[in-house]
Amino acid sequence: MIGIILIGAPCSGKGTHSEFICRRYDVSKISVGDLLRSRTSLIDPYDDRVDHLISRGRLIEDETIIDIMRKKFAEMNCRKGFLLDGFPRTVRQARSMLELVEDVRYILIELMVDTSKIMDRISGRLIHIPSNRIYHSTFNPPKKKGLDDLTGEKLEVRIDDTSEIVRKRIDIYHRCTEPLIRFCREIERVSCFKVDANKGIKDVQKEIVKILDRAHSNDLHRRLTRRSNL
Repeated sequence: MIGIILIGAPCSGKGTHSEFICRRYDVSKISVGDLLRSRTSLIDPYDDRVDHLISRGRLIEDETIIDIMRKKFAEMNCRKGFLLDGFPRTVRQARSMLELVEDVRYILIELMVDTSKIMDRISGRLIHIPSNRIYHSTFNPPKKKGLDDLTGEKLEVRIDDTSEIVRKRIDIYHRCTEPLIRFCREIERVSCFKVDANKGIKDVQKEIVKILDRAHSNDLHRRLTRRSNL
């Protein structure tokens, strides 16, 4: 089974590209951000501390994130594979990830975006809260201004989409990501790739498809080889 890890700074395109990947490869998406914001049964609905941290661009502690992911994996059918958005973000979370689901080979794709490009994107980002579909007034506008393409419901700006909070989130991202990537590169079950996400959406997705098609082909070959040796 293949587990896809999509990692990137705020406004690097994780939401847009994860939806594309899930549609193309028919895999389940697990977004930590969505889980934290949606107040599912995985989280105490009366725990205002989570909202407090999110609104200030701060990371939720590892214990909470790992517990949420353990519960989420327990309730999901991931036989076709899955995509992780927002997990892992620390080395400790990565160690936990390797234990949560057995016999998984991970493909980590890091979306590389310049800070100046991120600040341009943040200024016009819009979101459909119930589905977490993401739009941008310039780069990915909805068909009707201010309305979700599928439901026609009103689009909103996320509470943590301010320049001050985004800069703080970028700093935290870079501080946590370097040791995380170093750790993952040393793990045999994880293959790491970088994609230039400064490019347009379709160009970025072409690069992602090349990586994942190769990974799926190699995984199928390994499984067939394993069976022939039994």
